Amino acid sequence: MLCFIIDEGGSTMLNQISSQVIMNGQEENEAVAIRFVTPPVYEVIRVVSGRPLFLHEHYERLVQSSIMSDIQISFAEADLLKYIDSLVERTGILNNNVRLEVGKTDENQISWVLFWVHSVYPDETVYKKGVKVVTYKAERENPHAKIYRSNFADTILELRKKHDAFEVLLVREDHVITEGSRSNLFFIKNDVIYSAKESDVLQGITRMKLIELMQQMGIKWIEMDILVSEIDQFEACFITGTSVHILPVSQINTVCYESAKHPLLLRLEHKFKNIVLEDLKTR
Repeated sequence: MLCFIIDEGGSTMLNQISSQVIMNGQEENEAVAIRFVTPPVYEVIRVVSGRPLFLHEHYERLVQSSIMSDIQISFAEADLLKYIDSLVERTGILNNNVRLEVGKTDENQISWVLFWVHSVYPDETVYKKGVKVVTYKAERENPHAKIYRSNFADTILELRKKHDAFEVLLVREDHVITEGSRSNLFFIKNDVIYSAKESDVLQGITRMKLIELMQQMGIKWIEMDILVSEIDQFEACFITGTSVHILPVSQINTVCYESAKHPLLLRLEHKFKNIVLEDLKTR
C-alpha cells in the first residue's frame, strides 16, 4: 500500500481555495494552517455532483498509510463522508477535489484538516483530441510514497509551461519511462495494454480501478520496462489520475498517436464512466 506523505515540516495546506475547512472534526470559517512536526499522510478525493468518488478506496489507503507512518486515524469512513458533505453544504462547491491531511502537530498530538484544493478537469474536447506530454529524466526515491517536494513541483510546472504540455513523464537513468508526475501511464499495441512495473510506480486509485476493469473485460495487460526509444512502437497511449480519469495522449515529445480514436481506449473510457456512475450511486 502507498504511504502518502510530505517530506517537509510546516504548513502543508497546498492550493487551498476556500476559507471553509474542517479541522479535527470542527468547522472553521477562516483559512487555517496546521504545522506538522512529522510528514502527514494525505489523500486527494474527487467530489462529483457533491458526492466523493471512490471514498472507500481512499479511506482504506489512508488507513494503511497511517499505519506505516505510526499515525492513528480517529475517524471512520462514515465520519469522513459526513465531513465532506458538510464542506459541500457550507461552500456550495459540488465538483472539485478535496484534500485530507493527518499528522503529528507541534504538541505531538494527532491533528487533521480537510479542505478544498485547486482542481483542473479537462473538458470533452481535450478527451477527443488527447494531450501533449513530455519526458524528463527524474525518478522518485520511493515509488510507493507520494512525497511532496517543492523544488520538484516547480521544475515540473516550468517544463509544462515551456513545452505547452499537459503532463511530464518521468524517465529513469536507464532510460526507462515509468509514470507521470501526477498520473500513471499506459500504452496499447495489438489490443494489449502495457505499463511500467507495479514496483516502479505510484499505485493510484484510478490505476487500481482500471486494472480491475481490464480483468473484467478480459483485456491482456503486461507490466514491463519501456524505454523512451521504444514509445514509437505503440499504437496509443493514455494516462490515468484522480482529476483526469482516463485521458488519451496525442504526443510524447515528437512521437504522435491517434489515441483518442483507438477502439480499445474508447471502450475503456466508456466502461470507466459507468464505474464512476455506479460508485456515485452508493453515496
